[in-house]
Amino acid sequence: PGGAMARGEATNLLVAWLGVFAGMPSVAGLHRKEDMYRAFFNMLTKTNNQVQQLSLKCLLAWREPFLWPYRDNLERLILDDKFRDELRAFKVESDQGTVKHEHRPGLIPVLTRILYAKLVQRKVQGSKTALSQR
Repeated sequence: PGGAMARGEATNLLVAWLGVFAGMPSVAGLHRKEDMYRAFFNMLTKTNNQVQQLSLKCLLAWREPFLWPYRDNLERLILDDKFRDELRAFKVESDQGTVKHEHRPGLIPVLTRILYAKLVQRKVQGSKTALSQR
């Protein structure tokens, strides 16, 4: 009691809290909802897939028009087994992409955070693999 929490315990607690917020049907009555949105948005950079998935679900509760139509694409980018296929299929280019021009300013920062987490995750996994092979 009162001691530092282990990383796994902290992640489990975070996942539990995110699960509560992800289950909310509406954010209309949420206290300090702008701060909560920012917190969920920033958690998209976490390398834990479960934290990313739940953070995205929390953001989707805002029903942002720039985010909602691409929820399936974003969810597939978070999943390791679907990441490569979705990365090839999800076109965000302005001339031939599936993303509407007016959605790009809101969607691209979310997409960037998800991809950043994947990049860091792969770099860390690569470092661990290289160390174990020595």
